[in-house]
Amino acid sequence: MKICCILNSKSGSSAGDQQYDFADLFSKRGFAVKIVNTREGSSIAEIANSAVQQKYDIVVAGGGDGTVSAVAAALVGHPEVRLGILPLGTLNHFARDLNIPFDISRALDIICAAYSEAIDIGCVNDTYFINNTSVGLYPAIVKLRETLQGAGYNKWWAAVLSAIRILARFRRLELQIQRSGKAPLTRKTALLFVGNNAYGTTGGNLGKRQSLKQGKLWINVPTSSTRLGLLKSLSALVVRRDRPEEMLVFDASSLKVLSNKKLLTIASDGEVLRLKPPLNYYILPKAINVIVPVHGET
Repeated sequence: MKICCILNSKSGSSAGDQQYDFADLFSKRGFAVKIVNTREGSSIAEIANSAVQQKYDIVVAGGGDGTVSAVAAALVGHPEVRLGILPLGTLNHFARDLNIPFDISRALDIICAAYSEAIDIGCVNDTYFINNTSVGLYPAIVKLRETLQGAGYNKWWAAVLSAIRILARFRRLELQIQRSGKAPLTRKTALLFVGNNAYGTTGGNLGKRQSLKQGKLWINVPTSSTRLGLLKSLSALVVRRDRPEEMLVFDASSLKVLSNKKLLTIASDGEVLRLKPPLNYYILPKAINVIVPVHGET
């Protein structure tokens, strides 16, 4: 097998900070691998596209969800190329939901076993996402967090402070949500969340996906009109087994979101973008082949 391993030198976990010799680790498992570090100048997307054109059998994304998302996007339309994952980021949501271990040695063993399954990927206005996109509160929090990090705050303190500040001054957006075969919905909301397949909303399942092969977008819209109501709704997700009443939740294969704003700030797999509405969402069922544990549930 021809394997290209793309490593993001900016990944944020302690695992990513360790000095792994991945060429040696692959060699010990019987594979010669091309290692490309993003410090060499090209963007992750450019490197991944080049690997596809060079007909690599496996392209490994070494980094967090943003890295994996960029590599996955390059593999759409190329089912013959499999995506391997080395979870070197801070949270690694995608790897977690695919039951890929965060232990690097075990993750390497899974890549070398090369068992893959076809899973879904989402898209909004030609931007692919493996996890989710959101409009409203979360993109604003991410932007402020990045500003605070640039000012010298560590990532976690920056995240906490930015969340507090944005929640203190959030303004709801008025969005029209159009679904195929359904009447349009107009809602004022602080957040529109669109997931690649359904996310758990209660207790221990909160934020986790049981499947990435349902072929559906999952949409969550909190509709509370006050900050306190929003906080109560979000808190209820953690401590209750039922979903709060002030949340509109549904699934769809495609979605159009209209706004009177000229540009909307969205977070897509943790990356902040500015897109011109309408936002056209759709899902591509089983569009990428991802290497997973042989008996993993995806």
